[in-house]
Amino acid sequence: MEHPFPEARHVVMDEVHNCEQPDPRESWYQKARQIVRQHNPDNPGYLWLFADKCQTDHTFPTGMPPEAQQQPSFRLSKVIRNSGKIFNYSNKYLSKADVKGTLVLGHDFEGENVEDMQYSKSRTVAQSDVLNEIFPALFKEGYIYRDVAVLFAKQDFISERLLGDVNVPTCTARGNNSDKVVISTVNKYSGLERPIVILFDLDSSVPHRRIRDCFIYSAVTRAMVKLIIIRCQHCRSVITALQKRSKKQK
Repeated sequence: MEHPFPEARHVVMDEVHNCEQPDPRESWYQKARQIVRQHNPDNPGYLWLFADKCQTDHTFPTGMPPEAQQQPSFRLSKVIRNSGKIFNYSNKYLSKADVKGTLVLGHDFEGENVEDMQYSKSRTVAQSDVLNEIFPALFKEGYIYRDVAVLFAKQDFISERLLGDVNVPTCTARGNNSDKVVISTVNKYSGLERPIVILFDLDSSVPHRRIRDCFIYSAVTRAMVKLIIIRCQHCRSVITALQKRSKKQK
């Protein structure tokens, strides 16, 4: 907000739904309008804003102008990032009636089944134990480190011992183009993607139903081919489930 950008004529902003503008006096939208008009107010540059309202997972004002003022506007409705099975799974988190029936899949790639697992968190079973069971199975199937992202609801949910105890090289969301496994949060990974996404303990992260659905929709649509959802429940262990699956494959 402080940089004047005197050389710029056009502004393109992505992920605008993630913007927060608590103070209306500091309007990023008005600044963007000033930038595209600074050289010639009568012949301004282009101002493009890309937003996905289905992924707005906060209650703060975004700073976007009202829809009536967003002219001309275009709605993108063809999904190409996600496989067919992930696309179908994500649809149940679309709560807006004017969106749910309009999205279509832009390809015929089905991908792999969405896996929903549970584990019993205890002193003897940690997050790293679960991941160290999952990773070898994925790599045996032909996936590599750079294919995988592990996402949590919040930074506080990532245990201190996790990074040191997993048997793979890791990086943050900023290293998404590296050859390492990404371990990050859903919000920090917004706008990014990988073939495999593992979601860890998202269920109790957001109490508000609408915001929760948007949050989970944003999380599951980060996956391109394979989605694995790990839920912390005091029932069966995910390690036992993985061992049973491994025996069946043998």
